[in-house]
Amino acid sequence: MRDIKEILNEVEKGRLTGKEAADILRRLPRTNEQIKYAKKIKIRIHDRKENKKISLPAMPIWLIEKLGLIGIKLANWFHREGDGYSIGKGNKSKYNEKRYFKYEKIKIDVKDIKEIFLILKHIPPCKLVKVEDEDAFVEINMI
Repeated sequence: MRDIKEILNEVEKGRLTGKEAADILRRLPRTNEQIKYAKKIKIRIHDRKENKKISLPAMPIWLIEKLGLIGIKLANWFHREGDGYSIGKGNKSKYNEKRYFKYEKIKIDVKDIKEIFLILKHIPPCKLVKVEDEDAFVEINMI
């Protein structure tokens, strides 16, 4: 029987899409105890060089998803080139302080964002990401 970590590893390696993984996770047999899924994302940042710590309040996954989708739609509103949504660095003139999204395009598909959050809604509390070097670390936890 496959466990959650094995399914997530297959998504990371590209063997499964986010939607396929979410469908598999929903069909996993349940034991007598109910599986508790993470409901919030907590981000901690620690700059060792300047001894500064930032701990953002835990935010519900659904709220982060909605804010991300709104951000993509706003980026598209400012930049109306090509298919999908693209973000890049724009020119900043002396008289025009607005930033337009023209150069260094990155394609972001709304379906991809939705698939990512579909997976995040079906994993148990865990440490999602930890990036560390000698000067600082960033930690993202599912709680």
